Amino acid sequence: MSYYLQKIKRYKRHFICVDCRKGFKKSNEKDFAEKNGELSLLLNAFYFSKPKKKLSKKEKDALKLKYFERVEDCPQCNQKMKEVSMSFKAPAKNKLKEWKELMKK
Repeated sequence: MSYYLQKIKRYKRHFICVDCRKGFKKSNEKDFAEKNGELSLLLNAFYFSKPKKKLSKKEKDALKLKYFERVEDCPQCNQKMKEVSMSFKAPAKNKLKEWKELMKK
């Protein structure tokens, strides 16, 4: 397979569930849009400096809500998860003091 035909690997978004005391990685907005067949719309609306197709404010707001402001649920307990930076290291499950500090934030 040619180098140019390989799919580009994208970073995943990092989340933690303070109820389960676990960390998870989920697909980023570009992967999610590609799966839904809306990648070109997302790229035109937010990533290209000179978009090929102009989108209305209503369409941009709908894309923003769908891909950037989506709330992820924990796959185990179905509670809302918190998004953290890629460099965040989740504490061990048995370190309750550190998890309690995260619950406060």
